[in-house]
Amino acid sequence: MTSGFIVRLRPTGPWRLGPSSGARDRVDRVLHSDTLFSALTISANHLGFLSEWLTATAEAKTPEVRVGSGFPFVGRTLLVPAPKHVWPPAVVGKARWKAARFVPLQIVPRLLAYENLKEDRWAVDPISECILPVEKFGEVTPPFRVTVRRTAAVDRLTNASADVGSTACLEFAEGAGIWCAVLCSDNWKDRVQALFRFLADSGIGGERSLGWGRSTTPEYDALPAALSAPAAESEQQETGYWMLSLFAPAKLDHVDWSRGAYELLRRSGRTEYRGELKIESAMVEEGSVVIAESEPVGLARNVALENNGHPVYRAGFAVAVPVAVRLPGFQSIQRMVEAPTADEGSFEDVPPSLTGSMEQTPALPDLGEIEQTGEASEPYEDTSAKPEPIPEVQQFSVETEPIAEKSAVSDTAVEDEPTEPDLTLTADPSLVETEPIAEQVVPSDAVEDATAKPSLPDEDGSVPEGKPEEQK
Repeated sequence: MTSGFIVRLRPTGPWRLGPSSGARDRVDRVLHSDTLFSALTISANHLGFLSEWLTATAEAKTPEVRVGSGFPFVGRTLLVPAPKHVWPPAVVGKARWKAARFVPLQIVPRLLAYENLKEDRWAVDPISECILPVEKFGEVTPPFRVTVRRTAAVDRLTNASADVGSTACLEFAEGAGIWCAVLCSDNWKDRVQALFRFLADSGIGGERSLGWGRSTTPEYDALPAALSAPAAESEQQETGYWMLSLFAPAKLDHVDWSRGAYELLRRSGRTEYRGELKIESAMVEEGSVVIAESEPVGLARNVALENNGHPVYRAGFAVAVPVAVRLPGFQSIQRMVEAPTADEGSFEDVPPSLTGSMEQTPALPDLGEIEQTGEASEPYEDTSAKPEPIPEVQQFSVETEPIAEKSAVSDTAVEDEPTEPDLTLTADPSLVETEPIAEQVVPSDAVEDATAKPSLPDEDGSVPEGKPEEQK
């Protein structure tokens, strides 16, 4: 029977976790699972059961022991890499969530429910790349800080120092450290815990000759509920696997690489005794979410060189947690009749008790949903809630504005300013026709009548035809 537990390591000094580039002035924040497995394998060799260890792990199709990567913790708060399919949140604000690499384990269920974080309760620490809660007196102390320590070799005979070097390391706060998840059979539980105790004394990582990488007696606890609970089942969701370790797929792991949210990490390194460079290989990074037919297992690859007398394994066993992932064709319109969720900014947040009021004005949600989905009202599960298009309401409200502006213009205002006629005068045909009618009512006998007043010149200054002869 396979059981699981977590291991807490509280460092007593600085830790050196080398980055993939190998730069001395850089340090990694994660104790990767392949590095931790190699350290446990070396410990098994010192304790005298190396062959049994390799038979049960690296050389077995189904390993009896799977070790996850080491992540920071502070106090009782475990920090984990956020699931990549829900991180960073889509909410726009001042907080730079993308800069965070680790989140508290207690908020992962809320992230999986597609909820957003409140900026006044959480803050991003740029050094440790962790999201920390904001309490009454400020932010919680980060689990570690990155520092650079300088060392120099001193000649015992001449007391002269030669080369001076600098190395980056992690210095942990009080009550903080590194934790990891372990899945193993009951037969190996005691021996695995013995390997961790040996590892705490001997150290892990770089610069162990200087006393770096050591910790106090390991602490063992049961797996938290967030890591052992099954994934929620729903018609609009499927099961994905959230990785807490580096993962190298085996032949029996049927993973759909066209879906999911994952990133690859190039891993290399050197052997313990000769320091030879290992073969580089790509592995799925921690925090990735993969879609597979069943829980992935992984394998351990032999990355030894040809002239090496024994195999050198790089562990890629999967320590995965099943999580709910929305289907690719997920549409929020299909969930309107279901219980409200925490996905903000969509119509599916409306509780079922308000569906009656929505049926009275179905035009507003229908237009927004059709623009998002590009489909008609077929995805509705409730046929009684079909919308009735009433575009006349919006057109009437637009047309009333120019009508009101025209009625506000008086006839006298148009006649008082003949030199600058209003353009809206052409919209009224009655006013346009009055001008030629007024010119035509002048009788032709007015030319012979001496008492008739002389006609005024036209607007352009010209005299009408026949008027010069009458003045003679």
